[in-house]
Amino acid sequence: MSKYTVRIHAHPVITPGIAYSVDTPREETIDFHDTDFLPLRAWAFSSDGAPLQFIFSFAPDKPLPPNTERPDVNSLYSEADILCGLCTIIPFETSFDIGVIKGNVHIWLATIELTQVQVLEGSDGYLFLDNDDNESVDQYSGKRRIDPENMVAWAQYFQAVNNRSDSNLSTFAFCIAPAKEYVFPELYPVFNSRMTPYDQFKETFSRMTTMIDPIKGLFQHRHLAYSKNDTHWTDFGAFITAQLICARLGIAFTPPNIIYIPRVTTGDLGIKYNPQKLEYSFFADFTHSGIARFDNTIPVRGNIITLNNPNAAINSTCLIFGSSSSESVAIQLTGVFSRVVRVFSGADIDLDIIEHEKPSHILVILASRFLVKAPTLDFTIQSEIRRKLECLTPNEAQSSVSQTIKSISHGLDEYYLSMLESQPF
Repeated sequence: MSKYTVRIHAHPVITPGIAYSVDTPREETIDFHDTDFLPLRAWAFSSDGAPLQFIFSFAPDKPLPPNTERPDVNSLYSEADILCGLCTIIPFETSFDIGVIKGNVHIWLATIELTQVQVLEGSDGYLFLDNDDNESVDQYSGKRRIDPENMVAWAQYFQAVNNRSDSNLSTFAFCIAPAKEYVFPELYPVFNSRMTPYDQFKETFSRMTTMIDPIKGLFQHRHLAYSKNDTHWTDFGAFITAQLICARLGIAFTPPNIIYIPRVTTGDLGIKYNPQKLEYSFFADFTHSGIARFDNTIPVRGNIITLNNPNAAINSTCLIFGSSSSESVAIQLTGVFSRVVRVFSGADIDLDIIEHEKPSHILVILASRFLVKAPTLDFTIQSEIRRKLECLTPNEAQSSVSQTIKSISHGLDEYYLSMLESQPF
């Protein structure tokens, strides 16, 4: 059984006088027991009484005539023929167009999209990630492990970090952001009886680096540290993690001057449903905190933000390389460090940025599901920025540069602006 979210996108109908509706599948999230065929019910008619035939984009040369009487449609539209409905079984397609033929003219009416929901439903309404490229479910069950090639690559990665640390005064630490299923094992509908990549990674590499595993601290406040509808820890979970990072590094934690505001959110899992699943959560708001934020506007991987707080406890820079959970921790560390730089690169480290920032502390904050793939040793963030900008139009790229210029708040930020300006638009 597979769960799909159905969405129907109407096309502008050039030929006037065509009315239609797709009754099945409806716009909702539903379970499909058989993904070979799809039941479909629809109706359509032309106001001038001209006969119509139904067509589909996967077989445009095989029109289907109406085969179902629809007195309900005729009662609403007197000009509709009672025989205006279609009830049939079609091949299961994740995206297809439905239309009609009037005379010799093909008129496409709507696109029907079926998106498999990458969600596993646990107990008490908690949602967990499923069907992702990293095979999260198989990781938790122990079916998926870090393969020997990536284990060797991880060892080389930490050795390279250690070699650099010997010649650099920066303190390095590696923090794992545990997947929600590890924090709510009794709510997760998958049994774990074997070593996971999470266990494998900690057991092997804890002695090679300063490793921070915040799972015990998060577990104590888990219903506040994670929401039901999202894969990431909440801003409160980031607050706990930031304290644990400082404790592991022997630094006094100073909370940032931020407030928390409640907002309705879907989360990255709840948004996959139709209708979307909603819940309240508290979000950190540092709008009036005195913290200056720079953002290079690149979405997701390749994004760089800097946070500058002249009133922080320590006049130094903390440089963070990480996945999506790292930004919320970066915000929480602004009470400790006068400058916090977050590079969205997973565990990949850009040595040029280290040289540019000369940080006192370097952190990697990586989601546990990404541990199955080791980072590279010759990474540069410019390659990611170039890849993202190549997907933009020249006007969109220039707009990105303009927004970035407006957010510059520190002389060191000019370096990240130059990464955008150096790309050909």
